[in-house]
Amino acid sequence: NLINLSLTNKSVIIIGAGFAGLSAAQRCLENGASSVIILEARNRIGGRVWTLENNNNNNNDNSFPFPIDLGAQWIHGSKNSPLTPIVINNNIITNETNYDNANYYQNGNQKSNLQLQQEQSI
Repeated sequence: NLINLSLTNKSVIIIGAGFAGLSAAQRCLENGASSVIILEARNRIGGRVWTLENNNNNNNDNSFPFPIDLGAQWIHGSKNSPLTPIVINNNIITNETNYDNANYYQNGNQKSNLQLQQEQSI
């Protein structure tokens, strides 16, 4: 728990530059660490949070005409999430998921939420 830990004049190494690692680095600096080094195996930060930008100009099979989010699209428990203030402070647009009106697909066929629930209860 970093809340009661004094890191004054201490150096810290954090493994992973996902949300937890970046948050830990910020907390270490807020608690007086003199330096923080974050080690990340990938060539990018963000962990599961990753948006594949429009790479349509590359003329390859993996191109999309729009950005695609590849992970971490939902904020679970937004009332107590440490992400909520970051989202608000950066004016990031969010939408509440309405599961009653969502589109579900199974083996390429669209199904209603009720159909899926009935099939799972069999």
